[in-house]
Amino acid sequence: MAVSVERFFATMTHTLSTETFDGVVLVLPVDVPAISAHVRLRRDAQAPWTELEVPVARMPRDVPMRVPATVAPGLYLGGSGARATTRSACSRSASRIEATVMLASGRKVPVTGLPAVVILPPKPPAPSP
Repeated sequence: MAVSVERFFATMTHTLSTETFDGVVLVLPVDVPAISAHVRLRRDAQAPWTELEVPVARMPRDVPMRVPATVAPGLYLGGSGARATTRSACSRSASRIEATVMLASGRKVPVTGLPAVVILPPKPPAPSP
């Protein structure tokens, strides 16, 4: 299954605070009934692999999270505030990422089309007040 890789940066307002989510999204094809993925990532060839299970989510990538999602499904890797499960690998300038997607049928499909090294573009500029 071929995917595209994009930078993801969003502001989330909830209860009494505002946080930002910063990371990368592996954008999945719209017509694939994916429910989760096993993801392996590391910052370089010498670093140990970090492995985790990631749910497939539909989130807007360019507007605040409270807007209903109408975008393609994706695997969102990164961190929010101080609780960043994958920040050590995803927030660096380059990362190695491998993934296998689980479909609704239970079948596992390897993700293809990932570059050997994922280089994140710069963060988008902060919006003007």
